[in-house]
This record gives sequence, structure tokens and C-alpha cells, in this order.
Amino acid sequence: MTGEDAQVRAESELAATGDTRISGLGDSARIERDSFVFKRTGDLHRRHELTVRKGNLLVNITYGRWAHPSKSRMDSDVRRLARRLLSAH
Repeated sequence: MTGEDAQVRAESELAATGDTRISGLGDSARIERDSFVFKRTGDLHRRHELTVRKGNLLVNITYGRWAHPSKSRMDSDVRRLARRLLSAH
């Protein structure tokens, strides 16, 4: 898709409610976070999904890790990857 159709589609992808809006990445961005503990081992699994729109480019990153210690570190990791992808565009 190109032009206005792509712009409208990219904006609609970011219209989800309940996610956290992120500033400083592209034209708009949101992040969804969830985690769970595996009962048998007690290991924590975190998953962060970041969606960023820059013009009609839409970048979606899903990042998950077992036993990751910090939500802020996960945020930092996924934002850094998004910045690299956007800078190549």
C-alpha cells in the first residue's frame, strides 16, 4: 500500500485501546506488555509488543524473554530496536 491508504491503515493499527502510548518514536507509538509465571519452575516470562508508525511505515516488534528481571529494561531493549529500524528507513 502507498499514499493515503497506507497512512489510514497505519493509523488504524495504532488505535487500539488499553495500550500505553509512547512519545519520541516515529509519528505515534504504543506498547502492550504482559507477563506470566510458569508454575512448575517459577520462571517469569515477559512479552512486550511495540507498534510504531512513521508516515505510512508501520513497525511491529514482539519481544519476549524468560526470567528477565526488569520491565524498564524490556522497554529499553524494544525501543532501541525500533529506533534502529526507523533510522534505516
